[in-house]
Amino acid sequence: NTVTTNAGSYSLSAKYGDVVTLTVSKTGYSGCVIAASPITVSSDATANVSGCTLNTYTIAVTNTAGAAVTITGSTATNATNPNSATSFNFSAKHGDNVSLSATKTGNTCSVTPSTISAIAANTSVTVSCSTNTFTVGGTVSGLGSGKSVVLQNNGANSQTVTNPATSFSFPAQNDGTTYNVSVLTQPVGQTCLVTNGSGTLAGANVTNVSVTCTDTTYTV
Repeated sequence: NTVTTNAGSYSLSAKYGDVVTLTVSKTGYSGCVIAASPITVSSDATANVSGCTLNTYTIAVTNTAGAAVTITGSTATNATNPNSATSFNFSAKHGDNVSLSATKTGNTCSVTPSTISAIAANTSVTVSCSTNTFTVGGTVSGLGSGKSVVLQNNGANSQTVTNPATSFSFPAQNDGTTYNVSVLTQPVGQTCLVTNGSGTLAGANVTNVSVTCTDTTYTV
C-alpha cells in the first residue's frame, strides 16, 4: 500500500507473519528514514519517521559585469556579494521565494531571472550591466546676428552654434569620464569665452557650460 498524507500519524494493516518494508519520501526534503523497517508482523507495531531535512539549492551567479549582487529570501544565505566576483553561489531552502538585484557605480544592472518563486532545484542566473551615459551642454550668449561659433568637447565632436540659437549639447559620454569644452573657431569680429567648461561626469547631464561672446575691439 502507498499512503500519501500530511498527517502526523496514520496506520496500515497487515496479516500475522507478513514481512512489511516501509519507505518514506517528502517533497522538498531528503534524508527521511523509518525506524524498525522491515517489520515481521506478530502484533501491533510502531514505526517512527525521522531525519527529514529541508533541501538546500544552489543559485549559481554568472557576474562578468563585476557588479555587487544582493539576494533576498527568508532562507537565502550569503546575502550579499560586495566583492564583485565574476562567479559565485548563493543558496536557499526548498520553497523559498528569492529575489536578486545588482548594482555597479555608473551602470544600470539587471539579473536574469531576477525572481525565483518557490525554488525547487539548483538554478543559474546571469548579471548584465550597461554603462550610464550623460550629455554635456549649455548656453551661448552675446553671439552676433547670423554669426557662428564652433565648439568642441575633449578636442572632438565639433558643434556649430549659429545665432539665433542659444544652446548646445555634445553627444553622450560614459559616466565618470572627463569633459573639456573649448572654442575651436571664433565668430568673425567676436571673441567667445567658456565658463564651467571642464569637469567629470557624475551621474547626471551637465547643463551649465556657458559660452559668452563679445565684440572684439582693436586699437587704431
